[in-house]
Amino acid sequence: MSELKQIPEQIDVGTRVANALNNGKDVVIIDAPTGWGKTGLAYQIYNQTGKRTLILNNNNVLVNQYIDLIENNAPECVSCKGKNNYVCGRDSTMTPASSRCTKKSCPLTRMGKCEYYRRRELMELKKLVISNYQLIFSLLDAGAELSQYDLIICDECHNIENIIVDYATVMISIKICEDIDSYNSSVKRVKTLSKTDKDDLIEYAKELKQTVLCTNAKNYIEKFNKFYSIIIKISEIVSGIGTKENDHGYNDYLD
Repeated sequence: MSELKQIPEQIDVGTRVANALNNGKDVVIIDAPTGWGKTGLAYQIYNQTGKRTLILNNNNVLVNQYIDLIENNAPECVSCKGKNNYVCGRDSTMTPASSRCTKKSCPLTRMGKCEYYRRRELMELKKLVISNYQLIFSLLDAGAELSQYDLIICDECHNIENIIVDYATVMISIKICEDIDSYNSSVKRVKTLSKTDKDDLIEYAKELKQTVLCTNAKNYIEKFNKFYSIIIKISEIVSGIGTKENDHGYNDYLD
């Protein structure tokens, strides 16, 4: 564990940033070379402004660096990465993402023992939060807000445009279309869905395939909007899967 030191240069810049923010500046950009100590500076800015702060990074290597220097030294801090970065409490060979559990369906979550959802809850309580852009984007897509934070520190902010583009990119392949053809049999094996929901899912899958195959440069925006609306309809139905358990105590899911 690294030691969180009081470095004069970081304190000086942190003070200047805090003064700018307290005097009405909405945005402050800092340009510093690699190795200067921007991680420690982020803590100084939080410490001197006294604001509830969210620190964002573009990859988990940097997140881990912040964890080592800040979270491990500051009890008011918590970090949270995506589901794939934590081990499922019910099956150590899986992650919360691969186990397909949800906050409502997992008993460990209700007992506060799921590491991912425990950290998600702490994000709402702690004054200093460390995360990555991708997780925050996904939470915003799910309806979350950032209004609880008074200050957002964006590390490697010159990469934000590329990060947003990568996050919003959807790759469609022939393999996906072929998989949609086998959707029918998968739907029939889901015990927790009503017949109406199953029929709707099959129709949405067929419509999705047709939309993908008929997309071209001239109607891209129109087809994308239709594609997105179909995905939303499917997700609304699929979100009900996993809220009920079968006789073996396990959830039924689509393949």
